[in-house]
Amino acid sequence: MRATQSLLKHIPSIKFVGGPHVKTAVDSAVKPHFGSGGLVPNGEGTLQISQLMEKWPKLVIASPPPKASSQPAQQKPSGLKPSDKPYDYTSVFQLPRRFQSPVFDEAEIEAVNGGGAGVLI
Repeated sequence: MRATQSLLKHIPSIKFVGGPHVKTAVDSAVKPHFGSGGLVPNGEGTLQISQLMEKWPKLVIASPPPKASSQPAQQKPSGLKPSDKPYDYTSVFQLPRRFQSPVFDEAEIEAVNGGGAGVLI
């Protein structure tokens, strides 16, 4: 087996084109974008974030007002609560007829249960 392997030379099935790729130095200096009119990030003529934040109103997080305890605690209702909205449905059967699933014929049910290979005439 070894003799056969030494006689047969391995030929790769993939041929790479172009040879080895040479790495080039990359200039990491900040340069203006061609559509920016010569402006660079944080450069002269740009708006600094600190200047922008001075113009914004301060964010104030207020705590919610305390609940009045004059009324006894009400028990939350269990289940779904019907609302007065005309489109608030709790079941598929309450939807308008055009949005409900179609009713299947006995022939369709038999065709599906039978594997669907039969011909319906």
